[in-house]
Amino acid sequence: MTIKSHQRKRDFKAGDRVYLSRHFNNYMETPKTSGFVHEIRRGTVKKVFIKEEVTGRAKRTWLTILWDGLKSPSDHASQRIRFESELQ
Repeated sequence: MTIKSHQRKRDFKAGDRVYLSRHFNNYMETPKTSGFVHEIRRGTVKKVFIKEEVTGRAKRTWLTILWDGLKSPSDHASQRIRFESELQ
């Protein structure tokens, strides 16, 4: 059995090229009705860090990413990020 890309454990490191796929707010809406455009952000990982949830139950991996075309980096949960090489 092969592992699907969304089930793979990803070990990010500084310098990796990644992307974040944006989706519609509601699956029934289209770009014309919602005004929200489907776009893909691409960028470079600058830092990987562990952040504990407020409840203290879980520790999750977060990434500081500098998106192409932007000047300042932003933090994102690693579950929503994919390697650019996985983009089809």
